[in-house]
Amino acid sequence: FAQRGGLEPKMFYDDTATSYSQNVMAIQINNKEEYENLSILLKTNVYKFLLLQLSGGKTTTKAGFPGAFTKGKIDRLPKLDLSIVWTDDMLKEEFDLTDDDMSFIMEQIS
Repeated sequence: FAQRGGLEPKMFYDDTATSYSQNVMAIQINNKEEYENLSILLKTNVYKFLLLQLSGGKTTTKAGFPGAFTKGKIDRLPKLDLSIVWTDDMLKEEFDLTDDDMSFIMEQIS
């Protein structure tokens, strides 16, 4: 992720990079498919909610992304198999969430 001054974080894939500037947060993945699946995962309501919790609530960037993107806390999120295209329904089952839990999540991220 590249982040500058509260603008929308830019996600990009680079399989040859050896170093990054201080404004880039790297997440190690194995291939382009995992990159695409990570991009989808981060857009799920469950993961958006988790990012908001890491940020201390509804702290967001100008583009509406949770502040965890800029605080380097994303590494605290549960590690999931990125060979899978995750959905909210799959995450609900994976984390043993109830319908009430999902309703609360939706209230918090809206």
